[in-house]
Amino acid sequence: MIIITFFIHLSWWRSITIIDLIKEDIFYAWKEGVNIVNGINPYERILSGDFRFNQKYPTYFPLIYLFSAFLYKLGIDSFLGFINIWRAISYIGHTFIGLTIFYLYNLKGFKGLGLVAAFILLTGRWSNYVIKVQHLELITVGLLLASLLIFSKKPFISGLLMAGSICLKHFGLIILPIVVIRINELNKEDKNEFRRIFKNYLTGLIAPLIVINTPFIIANLNGFVASLLFPITRMGQDHGVATGVNPILFGVDGGKIICYVLILYIYWIFSKKKLSIYSSAFLILLLFLQFNTIIFAQYYFWLVTFSLLAIQEILPDKTHSTSRKIKQ
Repeated sequence: MIIITFFIHLSWWRSITIIDLIKEDIFYAWKEGVNIVNGINPYERILSGDFRFNQKYPTYFPLIYLFSAFLYKLGIDSFLGFINIWRAISYIGHTFIGLTIFYLYNLKGFKGLGLVAAFILLTGRWSNYVIKVQHLELITVGLLLASLLIFSKKPFISGLLMAGSICLKHFGLIILPIVVIRINELNKEDKNEFRRIFKNYLTGLIAPLIVINTPFIIANLNGFVASLLFPITRMGQDHGVATGVNPILFGVDGGKIICYVLILYIYWIFSKKKLSIYSSAFLILLLFLQFNTIIFAQYYFWLVTFSLLAIQEILPDKTHSTSRKIKQ
Protein backbone atom coordinates (compact mmCIF):
# COMPACT_ATOMS: atom_id res chain seq x y z
CA MET A 1 0.00 0.00 0.00
CA ILE A 2 2.86 2.37 0.79
CA ILE A 3 4.37 1.78 -2.66
CA ILE A 4 1.02 2.21 -4.43
CA THR A 5 0.43 5.45 -2.52
CA PHE A 6 3.88 6.70 -3.44
CA PHE A 7 3.28 6.13 -7.15
CA ILE A 8 -0.10 7.87 -6.93
CA HIS A 9 1.59 10.90 -5.40
CA LEU A 10 4.43 10.72 -7.90
CA SER A 11 1.99 10.58 -10.82
CA TRP A 12 0.26 13.76 -9.65
CA TRP A 13 3.56 15.50 -8.98
CA ARG A 14 4.60 14.84 -12.57
CA SER A 15 1.28 15.76 -14.19
CA ILE A 16 0.48 18.90 -12.16
CA THR A 17 2.88 21.74 -12.94
CA ILE A 18 3.82 24.73 -10.84
CA ILE A 19 1.68 26.86 -13.16
CA ASP A 20 -1.33 24.68 -12.31
CA LEU A 21 -0.75 25.16 -8.58
CA ILE A 22 -0.46 28.96 -8.73
CA LYS A 23 -4.25 29.24 -8.62
CA GLU A 24 -4.52 26.96 -5.57
CA ASP A 25 -4.55 27.88 -1.87
CA ILE A 26 -1.13 26.36 -1.27
CA PHE A 27 0.44 29.02 -3.50
CA TYR A 28 -1.15 31.80 -1.47
CA ALA A 29 0.01 30.12 1.75
CA TRP A 30 3.57 30.18 0.39
CA LYS A 31 3.15 33.80 -0.71
CA GLU A 32 2.09 34.90 2.78
CA GLY A 33 5.33 33.42 4.09
CA VAL A 34 7.25 35.57 1.60
CA ASN A 35 5.26 38.57 2.82
CA ILE A 36 6.32 37.84 6.40
CA VAL A 37 9.98 37.75 5.32
CA ASN A 38 9.44 41.13 3.68
CA GLY A 39 7.97 42.57 6.87
CA ILE A 40 4.33 42.50 5.76
CA ASN A 41 1.73 41.26 8.24
CA PRO A 42 -0.55 38.89 6.26
CA TYR A 43 -3.48 39.49 8.57
CA GLU A 44 -3.75 43.23 7.89
CA ARG A 45 -5.08 42.89 4.35
CA ILE A 46 -8.58 41.76 5.37
CA LEU A 47 -9.27 45.08 7.12
CA SER A 48 -9.56 46.78 3.73
CA GLY A 49 -12.29 44.34 2.62
CA ASP A 50 -15.98 43.90 3.44
CA PHE A 51 -15.60 40.66 5.51
CA ARG A 52 -18.06 38.89 3.19
CA PHE A 53 -16.36 38.13 -0.12
CA ASN A 54 -13.07 36.26 -0.33
CA GLN A 55 -9.96 37.92 -1.74
CA LYS A 56 -7.61 35.05 -0.85
CA TYR A 57 -7.29 36.29 2.71
CA PRO A 58 -5.06 34.31 5.10
CA THR A 59 -7.68 32.54 7.21
CA TYR A 60 -5.47 30.01 9.01
CA PHE A 61 -3.31 30.28 12.08
CA PRO A 62 0.17 31.26 10.88
CA LEU A 63 2.05 27.94 11.09
CA ILE A 64 2.03 27.27 7.33
CA TYR A 65 3.01 30.88 6.63
CA LEU A 66 5.86 30.67 9.13
CA PHE A 67 6.99 27.38 7.61
CA SER A 68 7.12 29.08 4.21
CA ALA A 69 9.07 32.00 5.70
CA PHE A 70 11.47 29.60 7.44
CA LEU A 71 12.25 27.81 4.17
CA TYR A 72 12.68 31.15 2.43
CA LYS A 73 15.23 32.20 5.04
CA LEU A 74 17.07 28.91 4.50
CA GLY A 75 17.48 29.83 0.83
CA ILE A 76 14.53 27.86 -0.54
CA ASP A 77 13.03 31.06 -1.92
CA SER A 78 10.97 29.76 -4.83
CA PHE A 79 7.50 28.26 -4.89
CA LEU A 80 8.96 25.21 -6.67
CA GLY A 81 11.39 24.57 -3.82
CA PHE A 82 8.62 25.00 -1.25
CA ILE A 83 6.13 22.73 -3.02
CA ASN A 84 8.68 19.94 -3.47
CA ILE A 85 9.18 19.83 0.30
CA TRP A 86 5.46 20.18 1.01
CA ARG A 87 4.64 17.31 -1.35
CA ALA A 88 7.00 15.02 0.55
CA ILE A 89 5.45 16.03 3.89
CA SER A 90 1.94 15.46 2.49
CA TYR A 91 2.93 11.97 1.33
CA ILE A 92 4.18 11.10 4.82
CA GLY A 93 0.97 12.41 6.40
CA HIS A 94 -1.21 10.53 3.92
CA THR A 95 0.65 7.25 4.44
CA PHE A 96 0.45 7.63 8.22
CA ILE A 97 -3.34 8.04 8.10
CA GLY A 98 -3.79 4.98 5.86
CA LEU A 99 -1.51 2.76 7.95
CA THR A 100 -3.18 3.92 11.17
CA ILE A 101 -6.61 3.02 9.84
CA PHE A 102 -5.33 -0.44 8.85
CA TYR A 103 -3.71 -0.85 12.30
CA LEU A 104 -6.94 -0.01 14.15
CA TYR A 105 -8.99 -2.48 12.08
CA ASN A 106 -6.31 -5.16 12.44
CA LEU A 107 -6.21 -4.57 16.20
CA LYS A 108 -9.82 -5.79 16.36
CA GLY A 109 -9.12 -8.78 14.13
CA PHE A 110 -10.46 -7.33 10.87
CA LYS A 111 -7.27 -7.44 8.80
CA GLY A 112 -9.03 -7.88 5.44
CA LEU A 113 -11.51 -5.10 6.12
CA GLY A 114 -8.62 -2.95 7.32
CA LEU A 115 -6.88 -3.41 3.97
CA VAL A 116 -10.05 -2.32 2.17
CA ALA A 117 -10.46 0.72 4.44
CA ALA A 118 -6.82 1.75 4.03
CA PHE A 119 -7.06 1.25 0.24
CA ILE A 120 -10.11 3.55 0.13
CA LEU A 121 -8.31 6.20 2.14
CA LEU A 122 -5.03 6.02 0.25
CA THR A 123 -6.28 5.71 -3.31
CA GLY A 124 -9.81 7.13 -3.36
CA ARG A 125 -11.29 10.13 -5.15
CA TRP A 126 -10.98 12.75 -2.41
CA SER A 127 -7.44 11.71 -1.51
CA ASN A 128 -6.45 12.10 -5.14
CA TYR A 129 -8.00 15.55 -5.23
CA VAL A 130 -6.02 16.71 -2.20
CA ILE A 131 -2.81 15.28 -3.68
CA LYS A 132 -3.56 17.06 -6.96
CA VAL A 133 -4.06 20.53 -5.45
CA GLN A 134 -1.73 20.03 -2.43
CA HIS A 135 -4.10 21.43 0.17
CA LEU A 136 -3.21 21.15 3.86
CA GLU A 137 -5.52 18.23 4.67
CA LEU A 138 -3.09 15.30 4.58
CA ILE A 139 -0.75 16.60 7.27
CA THR A 140 -3.52 18.38 9.23
CA VAL A 141 -5.65 15.23 9.53
CA GLY A 142 -2.53 13.17 10.22
CA LEU A 143 -1.57 15.35 13.19
CA LEU A 144 -5.15 15.33 14.50
CA LEU A 145 -5.43 11.54 14.25
CA ALA A 146 -2.08 11.06 15.99
CA SER A 147 -3.29 13.35 18.78
CA LEU A 148 -6.53 11.41 19.24
CA LEU A 149 -4.68 8.10 19.42
CA ILE A 150 -2.49 9.02 22.40
CA PHE A 151 -4.29 11.72 24.42
CA SER A 152 -4.81 9.47 27.46
CA LYS A 153 -1.32 7.89 27.43
CA LYS A 154 0.83 10.80 26.21
CA PRO A 155 -1.29 13.90 26.94
CA PHE A 156 1.49 16.47 26.51
CA ILE A 157 2.55 15.13 23.10
CA SER A 158 -1.11 14.75 22.15
CA GLY A 159 -1.69 18.42 23.00
CA LEU A 160 1.30 19.42 20.86
CA LEU A 161 -0.02 17.40 17.93
CA MET A 162 -3.50 18.89 18.29
CA ALA A 163 -1.98 22.39 18.39
CA GLY A 164 -0.01 21.60 15.23
CA SER A 165 -3.16 20.44 13.46
CA ILE A 166 -5.14 23.50 14.56
CA CYS A 167 -2.31 25.87 13.64
CA LEU A 168 -2.31 24.48 10.11
CA LYS A 169 -6.08 24.43 9.66
CA HIS A 170 -8.51 25.07 12.50
CA PHE A 171 -10.90 22.23 11.69
CA GLY A 172 -9.50 20.61 14.81
CA LEU A 173 -11.22 23.25 16.94
CA ILE A 174 -14.61 21.60 16.41
CA ILE A 175 -13.13 18.21 17.40
CA LEU A 176 -11.25 19.55 20.45
CA PRO A 177 -14.30 19.73 22.80
CA ILE A 178 -14.91 15.98 22.59
CA VAL A 179 -11.32 15.35 23.68
CA VAL A 180 -11.72 17.73 26.63
CA ILE A 181 -15.04 16.07 27.55
CA ARG A 182 -13.43 12.62 27.46
CA ILE A 183 -10.52 13.78 29.64
CA ASN A 184 -12.99 15.35 32.06
CA GLU A 185 -14.70 11.98 32.51
CA LEU A 186 -11.57 10.81 34.32
CA ASN A 187 -12.38 13.30 37.07
CA LYS A 188 -15.19 11.00 38.20
CA GLU A 189 -12.92 7.95 38.25
CA ASP A 190 -9.47 9.15 39.35
CA LYS A 191 -8.99 12.82 40.22
CA ASN A 192 -5.21 12.61 40.37
CA GLU A 193 -5.05 10.98 36.94
CA PHE A 194 -7.47 13.60 35.63
CA ARG A 195 -5.33 16.47 36.89
CA ARG A 196 -2.17 14.95 35.39
CA ILE A 197 -3.67 14.31 31.97
CA PHE A 198 -5.60 17.59 31.79
CA LYS A 199 -2.62 19.69 32.90
CA ASN A 200 -0.20 18.03 30.48
CA TYR A 201 -2.65 18.10 27.58
CA LEU A 202 -3.50 21.75 28.13
CA THR A 203 0.18 22.68 28.40
CA GLY A 204 1.01 20.89 25.15
CA LEU A 205 -1.98 22.48 23.43
CA ILE A 206 -1.71 26.08 24.61
CA ALA A 207 2.06 26.64 24.60
CA PRO A 208 2.49 26.33 20.79
CA LEU A 209 -0.65 28.39 20.16
CA ILE A 210 0.74 31.21 22.30
CA VAL A 211 4.23 31.09 20.79
CA ILE A 212 3.02 30.96 17.18
CA ASN A 213 0.14 33.43 17.36
CA THR A 214 1.20 36.08 19.89
CA PRO A 215 3.48 38.12 17.55
CA PHE A 216 0.63 38.51 15.05
CA ILE A 217 -1.90 39.31 17.77
CA ILE A 218 0.35 42.04 19.13
CA ALA A 219 1.07 43.40 15.64
CA ASN A 220 -2.59 43.73 14.66
CA LEU A 221 -5.26 42.20 16.86
CA ASN A 222 -8.18 43.36 14.71
CA GLY A 223 -6.71 41.96 11.52
CA PHE A 224 -5.79 38.65 13.18
CA VAL A 225 -9.25 38.10 14.66
CA ALA A 226 -11.06 39.25 11.50
CA SER A 227 -9.00 36.88 9.33
CA LEU A 228 -9.69 33.85 11.53
CA LEU A 229 -13.40 34.66 11.76
CA PHE A 230 -13.73 35.24 8.01
CA PRO A 231 -14.82 31.61 7.28
CA ILE A 232 -17.83 32.33 9.51
CA THR A 233 -18.64 35.83 8.22
CA ARG A 234 -17.97 35.24 4.51
CA MET A 235 -20.76 34.92 1.99
CA GLY A 236 -21.68 31.38 1.05
CA GLN A 237 -20.92 30.44 -2.55
CA ASP A 238 -21.18 27.35 -4.73
CA HIS A 239 -17.77 25.79 -5.33
CA GLY A 240 -18.42 23.28 -8.07
CA VAL A 241 -21.08 20.64 -8.67
CA ALA A 242 -19.55 18.26 -6.12
CA THR A 243 -20.13 20.67 -3.26
CA GLY A 244 -23.85 21.12 -3.86
CA VAL A 245 -25.73 24.28 -2.91
CA ASN A 246 -26.75 26.04 0.28
CA PRO A 247 -30.25 25.43 1.73
CA ILE A 248 -32.29 28.31 0.28
CA LEU A 249 -34.84 28.03 3.10
CA PHE A 250 -32.29 29.00 5.78
CA GLY A 251 -31.13 32.23 4.18
CA VAL A 252 -27.58 33.52 3.81
CA ASP A 253 -26.30 32.62 7.29
CA GLY A 254 -29.09 30.43 8.67
CA GLY A 255 -27.32 27.22 7.69
CA LYS A 256 -24.31 28.17 9.80
CA ILE A 257 -26.50 28.72 12.86
CA ILE A 258 -28.19 25.34 12.42
CA CYS A 259 -24.80 23.74 11.89
CA TYR A 260 -23.27 25.01 15.11
CA VAL A 261 -26.39 24.38 17.20
CA LEU A 262 -26.45 20.74 16.08
CA ILE A 263 -22.71 20.38 16.74
CA LEU A 264 -23.30 21.63 20.30
CA TYR A 265 -25.99 18.95 20.61
CA ILE A 266 -23.46 16.28 19.55
CA TYR A 267 -21.12 17.51 22.29
CA TRP A 268 -23.96 17.08 24.79
CA ILE A 269 -24.76 13.55 23.59
CA PHE A 270 -21.07 12.65 23.76
CA SER A 271 -20.86 13.98 27.32
CA LYS A 272 -23.60 11.51 28.29
CA LYS A 273 -21.38 8.64 27.02
CA LYS A 274 -23.88 7.77 24.31
CA LEU A 275 -21.36 8.19 21.49
CA SER A 276 -17.75 7.16 21.00
CA ILE A 277 -15.03 9.60 20.02
CA TYR A 278 -14.56 8.82 16.30
CA SER A 279 -18.30 8.48 15.74
CA SER A 280 -18.84 11.87 17.35
CA ALA A 281 -16.10 13.42 15.21
CA PHE A 282 -17.68 11.89 12.11
CA LEU A 283 -21.13 13.30 12.94
CA ILE A 284 -19.65 16.74 13.68
CA LEU A 285 -17.89 16.78 10.32
CA LEU A 286 -21.02 15.49 8.56
CA LEU A 287 -23.06 18.33 10.06
CA PHE A 288 -20.42 20.84 9.04
CA LEU A 289 -20.37 19.61 5.44
CA GLN A 290 -24.14 19.51 5.20
CA PHE A 291 -25.02 22.89 6.70
CA ASN A 292 -22.03 25.21 6.72
CA THR A 293 -22.40 27.74 3.91
CA ILE A 294 -18.74 27.40 2.91
CA ILE A 295 -17.77 24.05 1.46
CA PHE A 296 -14.84 22.89 -0.64
CA ALA A 297 -14.11 19.52 -2.22
CA GLN A 298 -11.07 18.88 0.02
CA TYR A 299 -13.32 18.87 3.09
CA TYR A 300 -14.65 15.46 2.02
CA PHE A 301 -11.27 13.93 2.81
CA TRP A 302 -12.00 14.66 6.48
CA LEU A 303 -15.38 12.95 6.18
CA VAL A 304 -13.96 9.85 4.48
CA THR A 305 -11.23 9.51 7.11
CA PHE A 306 -13.54 9.75 10.10
CA SER A 307 -16.26 7.59 8.54
CA LEU A 308 -13.69 4.78 8.26
CA LEU A 309 -12.55 5.42 11.84
CA ALA A 310 -16.14 5.44 13.10
CA ILE A 311 -16.86 2.09 11.41
CA GLN A 312 -13.90 0.35 13.07
CA GLU A 313 -14.93 1.84 16.39
CA ILE A 314 -18.30 0.05 16.38
CA LEU A 315 -16.94 -3.28 15.15
CA PRO A 316 -16.75 -6.10 17.73
CA ASP A 317 -13.33 -7.08 19.00
CA LYS A 318 -12.72 -10.46 17.35
CA THR A 319 -9.34 -10.91 19.04
CA HIS A 320 -10.99 -10.62 22.47
CA SER A 321 -13.65 -13.18 21.49
CA THR A 322 -10.99 -15.56 20.20
CA SER A 323 -8.93 -15.33 23.40
CA ARG A 324 -12.03 -16.08 25.48
CA LYS A 325 -12.77 -19.20 23.41
CA ILE A 326 -9.20 -20.42 23.86
CA LYS A 327 -9.48 -20.03 27.64
CA GLN A 328 -12.75 -21.96 27.65
